[in-house]
Amino acid sequence: FFFSSRRRHTRCREVSWARRCVQETGTWGIKSMSKYGHHSKEATKEYFDSDSEINEKADKLVALIKASKHFICFTGAGISTSVGIPDFRSGSNTVLKTGAGLWEAKAPPKKGSKIVMNRACPSITHMSLLKLLQEGVLKFLVSQNIDGLHRKSGVPFDLLAELHGNRNLEKCGKCGKNYLRDFRTRTALEVHDHKTGRQCDDPKCGGDLYDTIINFEENLPERDMNLGFAHASEADLCLALGSSLVVTPAADIPATVAKKGKLVIVNLQKTPLDSQAVLVVHCLCLLYTSDAADEGLGVDLGGRRIIKKK
Repeated sequence: FFFSSRRRHTRCREVSWARRCVQETGTWGIKSMSKYGHHSKEATKEYFDSDSEINEKADKLVALIKASKHFICFTGAGISTSVGIPDFRSGSNTVLKTGAGLWEAKAPPKKGSKIVMNRACPSITHMSLLKLLQEGVLKFLVSQNIDGLHRKSGVPFDLLAELHGNRNLEKCGKCGKNYLRDFRTRTALEVHDHKTGRQCDDPKCGGDLYDTIINFEENLPERDMNLGFAHASEADLCLALGSSLVVTPAADIPATVAKKGKLVIVNLQKTPLDSQAVLVVHCLCLLYTSDAADEGLGVDLGGRRIIKKK
């Protein structure tokens, strides 16, 4: 009962930025393109709100959150750049210390600003979202990120949908048991081969373990998809942080909320869903989440201060 009677595609696809801009929010069955598809200069151009604009928009976001009954958050690679993990689509002239995105093939690399993903720790943004979940302000978290930082921050499994998998998580193909590791589980060289070479430790099972990474043209995990769209159907507010919102069906989750509720987007670049959002903020996700969570909602942000909720 959660979904439209129209069939939703479940394979990971990227939609042309220009084409997506003129699509309706329901992008069912749209043609796919590779990750090396056309990315115009406009698509990678970064925009920056002034300090006064950020403060004003932070106040508006806080008011929206306080008025909401079912608030969810949708996160992309932009929330992890502050800890040294590069994103995918930033251009060669990005202000990010991590340098150009992984798919900006011609961009000169920036040295000394990236980190091995296994060594990355959750940022203040990740911890802010965890606190909002713990306070009951945020109802559910949907992420496109495979870095596992939401799980590392302490977000409970039942409050998180990792649509594109988790590099530290492998799953038994026989009994379905999950194994969360402190290392990268993927060992296969072929794109669509996910066997890790390890077996389930249940003596009654012993099935092969598979990494949970979702590559292009692969189906998203059913459990995470269903939970994500179920909460999107119930949500009256969605905060999209650090996502280009061009990879479907993941991007259909904030689009679903925008149809009947309110969508707020925080990203350095423009997105195809900007016109459907009630608030668009162009700034670093770390700054914006910190301002909104710490000053406006009265939560303990990373242990710096505690404000009792009014």
